[in-house]
Amino acid sequence: MSVPISYWSRQSPKFGLRDLLNDKVYIDPSSELTDPRWGTTLSLIREELRGDESKALDFYCGAGRFTQDLAQLVDGDVLGVDTSLPLIHEATPSSGVRFIHIPDGRVPTPPRSMDLVLANHALGGLRGRLLDRAVGEIVRVLKSDGLLVLIENTADLPDTRQHVYRDVETYREMFPQMQWKRDAVHLENKSEGVEDAHRMSVLMGRMMGDDAG
Repeated sequence: MSVPISYWSRQSPKFGLRDLLNDKVYIDPSSELTDPRWGTTLSLIREELRGDESKALDFYCGAGRFTQDLAQLVDGDVLGVDTSLPLIHEATPSSGVRFIHIPDGRVPTPPRSMDLVLANHALGGLRGRLLDRAVGEIVRVLKSDGLLVLIENTADLPDTRQHVYRDVETYREMFPQMQWKRDAVHLENKSEGVEDAHRMSVLMGRMMGDDAG
């Protein structure tokens, strides 16, 4: 059973721009808890870019915490989308960066329109029909040979109502269209009190052939 979108919309005013580690632990976006790991992730993404990327999608971007960083990686336009209207209202557009509310989970862009798609902790909170739609939209909008970056919590923990803890292979199997470029990179959380709550895994790969549409 999927968690209703309304649940996350209700959580947004409560936690604002803070980052969700699991269904219980939240941190401030300026905290050193995640900044080093996100910096490492940006370096990994930068290594995979070819230099001609002009359009990127931050899928389930929340309040746009990482969307602005994507704009520094691509020479063009970045779109952030989320099903939570309160979070989209908190996001700050800038030159080349815009945000759109997608209440039905459908991305308002043509097929094969994105050179890069970032799904940062987007799929762990989804099940069933909502998960299928999210995966389908990522596949639909990513260009042939476009780069997909998945970041998910793969900690070996029991599922909760709000979050499903899946392993790396399960996420890979959701995207048979992808040629994964490297082994997943696991960035452990060493901060006191949350060391068992968050094992961030970064998966990157490119869309194969004509399966992108």
